[in-house]
Amino acid sequence: MNKIKSVIFAAGILLALAFTLSCSSDDDDGGGRKGGSGSGSGAGISSSIPLTANKWTNGNVSESQKIWYSINVTAGKTYYVWWNLGRESLGTIDEPYGDGTKTGRILVMAIYSSLSGENAFLPTSSPAWETPQSFTATSSGTVYIVVMAVLPGTFAVAYTTTNTRPSN
Repeated sequence: MNKIKSVIFAAGILLALAFTLSCSSDDDDGGGRKGGSGSGSGAGISSSIPLTANKWTNGNVSESQKIWYSINVTAGKTYYVWWNLGRESLGTIDEPYGDGTKTGRILVMAIYSSLSGENAFLPTSSPAWETPQSFTATSSGTVYIVVMAVLPGTFAVAYTTTNTRPSN
């Protein structure tokens, strides 16, 4: 079982590196900001989808697409980001990636609006269903939640200001 977890961890590190490099590519949205390679809603920062606290937002991500979400944050406050994914089954390990209603697997990163390289949390494909990814805002403003497919399909994302997962 430790070998499987090591392989998953190593794969996650490689995906995180690829995701970080793709977020820092030259796909400018015309306003000097980095955009996504996806089409339609969520194609870049300028068309990011605002998230509402304690409310799930459904998405569908295709291969090589980036979907951008945004949340307004207050300095010093902690935020918890959750996602609902397709379930992962590795032999006898059944990881709690979601409630079983979604089909995709995603890589997620949160960055501050300045795109100065300061991350709210690093790219991760770790589960955030039972235990969220969290960050404490270092300044007030906008944080962007960037989603990219590991396995294309459906997912949902939410954030809270308490460590309690929103109800479906």
